[in-house]
Amino acid sequence: MPKAVYSFSSKPVIVQEPVLHQTTKALSEQAVQLPHTERMELVARILDSLDQPDTTMDALWASEAADRLAAYRRGEIKAVALSDVISKYTMSAPELQMFSHLSYAACHAYPSVVFDS
Repeated sequence: MPKAVYSFSSKPVIVQEPVLHQTTKALSEQAVQLPHTERMELVARILDSLDQPDTTMDALWASEAADRLAAYRRGEIKAVALSDVISKYTMSAPELQMFSHLSYAACHAYPSVVFDS
């Protein structure tokens, strides 16, 4: 069943709810049984396979950006300082520590990324 996800503009973006087929269910059940490092590698490979240009998504984002800019110029929304945005999404030391167990697996899944422990 589709659901509507509303953007900042007045136009909804319709997203189709995923339906898991038997093959997908079986694969996901097998995947969760893998050791963490192998699961991280599997996730990296799946994400890499999805990293393809999507002209439909690009058009949706371009439209959303234009709508947001127009709303800003009409005074309907305010700008937010970059520093506020960054601080909102930056993890604190305790939060980083919570994810430190993933560092080893992530280093193997993403060898070009450097993780500090």
